[in-house]
Amino acid sequence: MIERVRFFLLSPLSPFCLAKGKPVFPFLAYAHTQQNSSVPVAEIGQAREGLAMGGVKAFHHKGVSVPLESDQSGDYTREGLLLSAYVKGEDPDGRALEALVGEYQEPAFWLAYQLLSDDDLARDIVQDAFVKLFRKPENYDPQRPFKAWFLRVVRNLSIDRLRRQRCLTLPEVVDGFVDEAKSDPLEAGERVQRVRHVLALLPEKYRALLIMRDVEGCEPQDMAEAEGIEPGAMRFRIHYARKAFRKLWRDTFGEEVPDEA
Repeated sequence: MIERVRFFLLSPLSPFCLAKGKPVFPFLAYAHTQQNSSVPVAEIGQAREGLAMGGVKAFHHKGVSVPLESDQSGDYTREGLLLSAYVKGEDPDGRALEALVGEYQEPAFWLAYQLLSDDDLARDIVQDAFVKLFRKPENYDPQRPFKAWFLRVVRNLSIDRLRRQRCLTLPEVVDGFVDEAKSDPLEAGERVQRVRHVLALLPEKYRALLIMRDVEGCEPQDMAEAEGIEPGAMRFRIHYARKAFRKLWRDTFGEEVPDEA
């Protein structure tokens, strides 16, 4: 199973692969592949309509159907159906596993990379997260949103690694917080540097919250369910993280946070 996870992470269509000899980072994979590679981006994890509607209970990917029979499948998320197929042995060719890895390796890598500032460590974290998922699939409630739950796993693994290494650095790229389309490249570049500096001052847990909410677009409801807390409590945490970010920005630069940042 571990080798299968590694196979999908290193497959030619994975954002972890090399395209024409150049490293492809997940947050650049789509644009880079479209512009610089003859290999199309894999449309992995796209289940057809009616997947869990009591009609067609199969996952279709690259011409292969994976049966997803389950008495409770009508209540499962798409990811829950895929994981159920893997657990029940209804996925002999590993298509369900491939779908989950293919769809979520990119946001997982983005979060780990933002926290660890090292692409090799981020790859290790993502691999560990998938191995953990497939070793103990019962840890995921198939009726709950998958993305927020899985990113929480990645966040926790990343923070554990940070604490062990006592490393609080940030990566070179944090443009997810900056809308470069609203300003010239020089101004956008300066804001990126400022965002990097302020994020570095935040505790890891608040930094991770801002990345999950404001970069990856996870809904507070989903994040709350993943944490096992009330949505209101999660919204308060996000509000507190943003408030802390704004205060650090004011204290550091003597001005309010620009709307574009």
